[in-house]
Amino acid sequence: MPAPASAPAPARCAPPALLLAPVAPCPACPEGRAGAVLVNGADYLLLYHAHGKEILGYRLVSTAGKVYDIAADFQSCDCPSAIYRQHACKHLQSLKALKEQGQLL
Repeated sequence: MPAPASAPAPARCAPPALLLAPVAPCPACPEGRAGAVLVNGADYLLLYHAHGKEILGYRLVSTAGKVYDIAADFQSCDCPSAIYRQHACKHLQSLKALKEQGQLL
């Protein structure tokens, strides 16, 4: 008799690296400025989603042009891995780790 299916394990990823800090929209830089981050060995542009001083989330853009949005509370990412496998993907884990290290707003 086969063993019952279990929930998929969370993705494991290499430690993230903030290569260039993003700038949140502010009076001096109303549009903000993209930063750069290394997620599991892949380069991404990193932008803040913000309204005034409130950070609403984050956007990652891969070198291939794929765009992923991560909620500010790190409860969701719109990448296929997070949506279809329903676990914390590498994007979410990496940005959450950077936030916990004090490297992101």
